[in-house]
Formats: sequence, structure tokens, C-alpha cells
Amino acid sequence: MSTEERLSRLERENRLLKRGFMGLAVAAAAAVLMGQAAPPRPPQPVPPAFAQLLRVKRLEVIGDNGVPVVVLGQQRSYGHIAVTNPAGRALVSLGTTRSGKGFVSTYDGRDIRLAAIGATREGAGAIVVYNAQGKNQVRIAENPQKKEGTITLFNAQGVVRAQWPQPQPVKPPAR
Repeated sequence: MSTEERLSRLERENRLLKRGFMGLAVAAAAAVLMGQAAPPRPPQPVPPAFAQLLRVKRLEVIGDNGVPVVVLGQQRSYGHIAVTNPAGRALVSLGTTRSGKGFVSTYDGRDIRLAAIGATREGAGAIVVYNAQGKNQVRIAENPQKKEGTITLFNAQGVVRAQWPQPQPVKPPAR
């Protein structure tokens, strides 16, 4: 083997060693950089001070289409819970009136109320059933003048048709 052939072979080996060393250096640098990333933390338990209280302004449970199907929040500064259909229309509403009385209402999915349980202006309990147009059909509540329960039936336009007990005519005072 001539000196020129030997020198040529040494140059090729030297190039291979340089490339191998550069590859090892890059791999070592990548390993060091990847080692700097923090491992994922295990979930932390909720501190005892926070485990008893969760304060939010509004809480929504959303359906598969992203529309809220249950909403817990406020309406006109009073507590309110609404259950809706997939289109976001109310089906059940539970809350507080402006005068501070509770109510439960059901709807047909087109924002027309079908039934309600709540309180009268005087504070007595009331149950009202509505027709498909949202007009009163049946009302069970207190007669505020007599302080007794009444059942009132309405026609399709929401005008009183019958009432039990029958309203008594007012008697003139005795002379």
C-alpha cells in the first residue's frame, strides 16, 4: 500500500469520526434540553379551606352541541335555575320574583309558559295552568278579600268563566 493510498484512507476515517462525533454531540445536547422540561405534576388535592365553598357568578352545564342545558345563576339580581332544550329555550325555570317570592314555571320550548307554582302579590300560594297561547286556564289560589281558597276557570282568551266558591254579592249594611 502506497503512502498516498494510506493518507487517503486516513482522511476518510477522519471525516467519518468527525461526523460521528458531531452526531453524538447533537444527541447529547438534545437529551440535556429535553431533560430540562418539568415532568407532569400529579393533581393536587383541594385545600380544605376551599373544599367547602365554590363561588361563581354563573354555572352552565352544556350539551353536546355547546348550548347550555342547565344554567345556575342570577336573573334581575335574584337566584335562578333554568333547564333548557338543545336549542337553548327554557323548559323549566325556578327562581325568585322581584318581590322576593319563589316560583317554578314550565315552558313548551317556544317561551310560552304552560304552568306555574308561586305566590300571589298578597303572599298566598298559587298554581296556574296556561293554554298554548300563554293565557290563564285554571288558577288555584287565595281570594284576598275572603282569605279563602278559590278555583278559577278561564275561557280561551283568559277571561274568568267560573269560580268556586261563587263570589257572594255584597250585602248593604243593616240600618
